[in-house]
Amino acid sequence: MTAVAVLRHALNPAALQAARLRAGLTQDDAGAAIGRTGAIVCRYESGAVDPPTSITAALASLYQVEIGALFTGGDR
Repeated sequence: MTAVAVLRHALNPAALQAARLRAGLTQDDAGAAIGRTGAIVCRYESGAVDPPTSITAALASLYQVEIGALFTGGDR
């Protein structure tokens, strides 16, 4: 399994949602900021869809958190 695949499986959807909420953004706000829809952000946060690594990095930057904070066992 590649490193990217391992990271994708370790993404913590609850941490992704919590970071967005701490940033004071709606799913629509976050989606618009990264060129996606609020609906896909919702799917990332529910765990229904794994975001590409580039999108995870963009969300971490938008939420002003270290990318590791979005993964299981990451810094919070």
